[in-house]
Amino acid sequence: MRHYMAPLPFIEHVRAQRDLQTMKLIRRKLKKNQLLLRETDKGGNLYVAHVNEFEEKAIEYRMKTGAYEELSSSPIEEILSKVTRLLNDLHAKPNQISPQQYKKIIPSRLTVELAYMYYNPKAHKKVQGIPIGIILQLADLVLKEIAFVDGNKFYRQIIGGAMGSPFTLTLANIFMWKWEKDAICGAIGPHEIYGRYIDDIFFTFNDPKAKIEAVIKKANAFHPNIKLEANIGSCVSFLDLLINNKNGVLFTSVYHKPAAEPCVVPFISDHPRHVFSNIIQAALLRAVRYSSTLDIFEKERRSIRLMLLYNG
Repeated sequence: MRHYMAPLPFIEHVRAQRDLQTMKLIRRKLKKNQLLLRETDKGGNLYVAHVNEFEEKAIEYRMKTGAYEELSSSPIEEILSKVTRLLNDLHAKPNQISPQQYKKIIPSRLTVELAYMYYNPKAHKKVQGIPIGIILQLADLVLKEIAFVDGNKFYRQIIGGAMGSPFTLTLANIFMWKWEKDAICGAIGPHEIYGRYIDDIFFTFNDPKAKIEAVIKKANAFHPNIKLEANIGSCVSFLDLLINNKNGVLFTSVYHKPAAEPCVVPFISDHPRHVFSNIIQAALLRAVRYSSTLDIFEKERRSIRLMLLYNG
């Protein structure tokens, strides 16, 4: 406790004040010019654009996917009533949900807000012992009652689930497991390599290219919302791993996306000191795990050194 209560050294205090003024200046400029600063979904980069551009992209996405319908008023009371009524009915019946489970998942009218009204228990509040039938009832309610507000308009999601929700991720993995079992795994040989992380997949294939294209075409026809963007070749990437096939031997290394900047937390920032050592340790550990030869590791080690020098 004394460590965190101790006053900052003078130099760090000056640096913190300077950073604060810089952040205030950035906020004023963004607000004055009606700009939004957001982190990209992949790559960890920052994207700056006018408010109108973000609104246009949101409208375009809703029109393209057809996954949302506009509502005339806020559905919060209707959703809350449905959730509460279902949980009360289950709570009143024997051997459905226990009082402890009921208390964990019942929403509060005082704190619930439309933006996160998905009825998902928090990750640290695991609900165990609920029968499968009850889970299916609750899952059906969750998927049918996803709504949000955008500006002064209300929308309900009618296809898919809420991004970032642990529940949606679980359902997506179940769906993708069914998809890969029926569309992919049965089409590749027993000695091939296959891997998947959510909706990114990798597999080896020793038949002609036309046959693998036929497999992908069949997989894309499995469901209208699944469209694979295939990258076929002797050198492909899977997440942050680069796999290179040289005369039948697979070599692996760390994959760096072309759009990704070699940036980490600046060493002059006020983050706790262990953050910086963790960055170095994680980068080296990944290099050791991913590098299939010593030469590949040495190349990645030099890249890490340049990245650290670049960040001060």
